[in-house]
Amino acid sequence: MACEQVNVVVMRGVNDDELCDFVELTRDAPMNVRFIEYMPFDGNVWSDSKMVPYAEMMAAVQQRYPQGLERCLVSVQYLGITALAAYHAQ
Repeated sequence: MACEQVNVVVMRGVNDDELCDFVELTRDAPMNVRFIEYMPFDGNVWSDSKMVPYAEMMAAVQQRYPQGLERCLVSVQYLGITALAAYHAQ
């Protein structure tokens, strides 16, 4: 069974209130959701007020899922490397 990967660039005031909604997507589907900090690059109108640090993202997820997340036993193929890397809500 293939495991889909969803990359989520988290931005304050845009989608930072949807972290747990993305985690919930993994409840019934083999899916790996990776949260990515919003970072500056030429042309994206960077503002550090839009950045949500990793620790803040993890705190929000841990508050909703204090029991933790369970590793999904599905192989993920990424850049030629296979790993068991998906997590899902219990």
